[in-house]
Amino acid sequence: AVKNMLISIPLLLLASGVRLAVKFQKDAVSSKYDVEKKLLKRGEKPDIPVQVHVMAATTICLFFLMALTLFYIHYKHMAVFRFRYKTIYADRGRPLMEHLTTMARGRNRGGGFLDA
Repeated sequence: AVKNMLISIPLLLLASGVRLAVKFQKDAVSSKYDVEKKLLKRGEKPDIPVQVHVMAATTICLFFLMALTLFYIHYKHMAVFRFRYKTIYADRGRPLMEHLTTMARGRNRGGGFLDA
């Protein structure tokens, strides 16, 4: 569950960035037409200032960079975890696994279940 959560956080950041960019554009259109007391006719495209597009693009880029950073941290974390797990397993894991295997064989002979 934690592994999937660490993958979903960058996706959440990307979705938030896109959502915020869309909100910038909607707010720019609604505030302009509210002030001028105009209503958009059906099929009419609103004229959105260039600054709003620049702000939306900047927001999406920043959120994308944050998502990439989090994904990179997750990737490095998993690489370190795998490396350390392999070294610990190579040193101490074999005797532990052999012990657990003999315990499981001994209990299963009598018809009992493995209680781990």
